[in-house]
Amino acid sequence: MSENKPLGNSAEKLNMGTVSAVRGSVVDVLFPARLPPDRTRLEAGQEGSIVIEVVSHQEGSIVRGIALSPTKGLGRGAPVVDSSAMLHVPVGKQVLGRMFNVFGETIDDKTPLPEGGENGAYTNLPPLFPAG
Repeated sequence: MSENKPLGNSAEKLNMGTVSAVRGSVVDVLFPARLPPDRTRLEAGQEGSIVIEVVSHQEGSIVRGIALSPTKGLGRGAPVVDSSAMLHVPVGKQVLGRMFNVFGETIDDKTPLPEGGENGAYTNLPPLFPAG
């Protein structure tokens, strides 16, 4: 499974923010340069171990997100990286009968899925039946 890492190769291209408040799984982040769109994956903590999904824009330059991993150790002033991408999940026949966590990683102790075959978590679904 491919990693959802921040896009861009240099720090100048990254949209960086800082945590302004943490209330359980709800995290407010200040982005002085530009606000990331809703449903964008944000990464905080050591090596991006805390994943936050933007759910709304607040007043000024603040976005509100929901942490999809534990927020232990995350506090005001912590750096946050805008990955400029949404969450991705595996798709296709290879996912039938498998179990995944919220990040699309297998949790069933079976062989890992082959690379590729992923879509954004909010991609429009194809119709179940052809229009006729």
